[in-house]
Formats: sequence, structure tokens, C-alpha cells
Amino acid sequence: MGIFDGIGDLTTSNKGEYLDAGDYLIEVQAVKLINSLRSADEFFIVEFNVIESRGAEATPRGTAASWCLKMGGNYPESALKDVNRFLKAATGAEDSDINAAFVDQALANDGESLIGLNCRVSVHLKPTNNGGVFSVHTWRAPVTDDVPF
Repeated sequence: MGIFDGIGDLTTSNKGEYLDAGDYLIEVQAVKLINSLRSADEFFIVEFNVIESRGAEATPRGTAASWCLKMGGNYPESALKDVNRFLKAATGAEDSDINAAFVDQALANDGESLIGLNCRVSVHLKPTNNGGVFSVHTWRAPVTDDVPF
């Protein structure tokens, strides 16, 4: 029996690191729509690098992190609004530009057309009714001068 026998029977998790409360300038590395391996849920995923961070508990710059948004569920319109806000921040698009075809194009080849784009995001933590914590992301376009926030 070889040292790697059985490796093909195992799966790994591709869980990313998530942002803590703070203000960030991020650089997009990938944008994906994935199906859950555990349920029928779909998730809109943005993978990025933290370029700048600010806040007492902010995730440090240089961190590779992810934003994971459950699509559909109990609040499908809320998820669509969040995707809309992210796409406007990353691309500079207007509400009138964003439709299903725009999103499909943005998702093509793991978001290839968005890779390298910068945007800002502020994260604050909100308690849930069941005692958990939910992170709220507010996406904004990058600043055009030298000040990151």
C-alpha cells in the first residue's frame, strides 16, 4: 500500500477567510457561482486580496479572503441587491447596465473580466435572532485619488 492510496476518496474544503469588521480596499481575484455540495443552494463567491484595511479588528492587508453570498433562500431579492451593489462597485456600472446577461458575462471564466479590479467594502457585524453573527458588506467604488478611504 502506497502513502497516497485512498487520496482520491477524500474531499477538501475550499473555505476562504472572511473579513472581520473594518473598512477595506480589495482587488478581485475571482467571481463564481457555485452549487453547494451539501444542499441545493447556490452561492455567489468573490475571492479577493486585501490591499488596504482599517479598523481595530480589521483583517490585515495582504490577506486572501472571500465573500460568500447565498442566492435564493428566504430573501432572494436581498441577495440580488447585494450582487448588484458589488458589480456596480467593481465595474462602475449603473443600475440600468446590470441585468442577467451582464451578470453572466461577469461570471464567465471565474470572473476573468473582473480580475484585478479594485473596490471598497465596509464590513460590520450584526447579531442574528438565533444568537449568531452576520457580516454586512457595503460595497463602494474605489477612490480615484491617493487616499484609500
